[in-house]
Amino acid sequence: SDGTVLWRHAVTAVVQEVFIADADGDGADEIYLQERGSTIERLDPATGRTIWAQRFGGEVYFAPVRPRQVVVQGGRSWFAMDMATGAVVTKTDAVGGSKHAYRGDRILTGGETLRLLTQEGAIEWEKPLPGPATSVWLLDGLRLAQTSDALVGFTSDGTWTYEGHAVDVTHADVELGGEPELLFGDGVRVVAIRSRS
Repeated sequence: SDGTVLWRHAVTAVVQEVFIADADGDGADEIYLQERGSTIERLDPATGRTIWAQRFGGEVYFAPVRPRQVVVQGGRSWFAMDMATGAVVTKTDAVGGSKHAYRGDRILTGGETLRLLTQEGAIEWEKPLPGPATSVWLLDGLRLAQTSDALVGFTSDGTWTYEGHAVDVTHADVELGGEPELLFGDGVRVVAIRSRS
């Protein structure tokens, strides 16, 4: 460990994010770059050379956590990619919003409607929102969307609304019967909500 540079890799746009994950399921980690604009690139960890690059027609959001993982283009089109080759397997148009959250092999997207998508891009669940989503969160047994004036929670038992503006939403065990409850900041307050029945 003497600081020797092992390799350098030039890109055509600013690197927005770097992921290291076994996204193709072969048991070894790969390196993925998300470049600002529209390109996702897979690199060889040993040499830094490009294995594949996939260019999309708009801003791309990406999280390679499964052998086939959803990619979102500009919040409007969702793609499932073969992470070994970079090939697009399926494309689903105009189902998403500009806000999104990942959990396991599911993605929650919010615009005027809150939708849960599979990693193949299929709509698994959807509910209309009282206004456009400004943030969304996908937690264990709970789907959340913040609109301009309310936090809306969806569970298997129904829907609840908190009139306010939630930030830094987390799921934590609060001593209210030992169940996982919701904690978040709202301006100068910290709020705890019984989020599930």
